[in-house]
Parts: sequence; structure tokens; C-alpha cells
Amino acid sequence: MRKEDFNIMSSVKIIENLKAELLCVIGDFFKLLSKGSNVAQDAILDC
Repeated sequence: MRKEDFNIMSSVKIIENLKAELLCVIGDFFKLLSKGSNVAQDAILDC
């Protein structure tokens, strides 16, 4: 395999990791929203 192939695979791995992290953050955000407006409002203000 060429050096460029390894570089592409490294980039794909990084992108997939970032997508997984983003999905977890969005999931946590929706959990907060489902708990109620006061809890969600306080959590958003703490960020």
C-alpha cells in the first residue's frame, strides 16, 4: 500500500470518531431536554 492510502484511512478514522462524539453530545442534549425546561435551562447556562 502507498503512503497516501494510510493517510486517507487515518483521516477516515478521525472523522468517524468525531461523528461518534457528536452523536453522544446530541443524545445527552436531548436527554436534558426531556427532563424538563428548568433542568435543561440550568444545564445549558452552565455550559
